[in-house]
Amino acid sequence: MADTMTLEPTAKEAAELQAQMSHYLTEMKRLNKQMARDQKRIDTLKDETCVITAETRVLIEDLQDTLAEMSADTLSPHDVAVRVRPYVTGRNVGDIALRIDDARIHLRNGYWNIPIRPSRWPNPLFPYYETLAEIEDEVQEREGLKVTIASGEPLTEE
Repeated sequence: MADTMTLEPTAKEAAELQAQMSHYLTEMKRLNKQMARDQKRIDTLKDETCVITAETRVLIEDLQDTLAEMSADTLSPHDVAVRVRPYVTGRNVGDIALRIDDARIHLRNGYWNIPIRPSRWPNPLFPYYETLAEIEDEVQEREGLKVTIASGEPLTEE
């Protein structure tokens, strides 16, 4: 078997390696400190972003409210009926048809009150009122109108 030789570094080489390792260690410490500062800055920016997002949501809601109020001030009951009618026309609760009572639409406290008349009183009432609530949600969401959908008198008494 051949003898394996191990070479020991000279004193000069050992000193150079030691200096190089010391330099790397110092640089690693500097970079770790920089990363910690960067992480703090990232955390601060995240917090600021959350605050800005929340403030933006509030501003958007205020703007939507203002636009809805401006819209309510410029609309007539006829305009409201025209915009709401597509959400009611063809909508039935079982065999009960629904119609807007155009003559009774009115603005109250910033909300358009829109009576919906069933073709007759529904039995049971729950599906009828659930449908009215769905119509109200759809109109507010899609048309941007503040509305209250209310039950009107049936078209016929049964």
